[in-house]
Amino acid sequence: MPRKRLRASVVARRAFFFVAGSLFAGFLAIFLNAVLNDFIPRHFAVSIAVGVSVAVTLWLLRLMTHPPL
Repeated sequence: MPRKRLRASVVARRAFFFVAGSLFAGFLAIFLNAVLNDFIPRHFAVSIAVGVSVAVTLWLLRLMTHPPL
């Protein structure tokens, strides 16, 4: 069974969401690290900030692609 060829609009949309998601995760990780660094040691703050930012980014991307209706 031959695979369907991807259109330019599909590739552009995937690339946009990949870049937007990566930037959002990065900025959120930096922000959360700055906030958490005041309350807990740095090595804990970094790992918590990265984990939370990746989880939030993946949740938002899934929510955008499959909204609960």
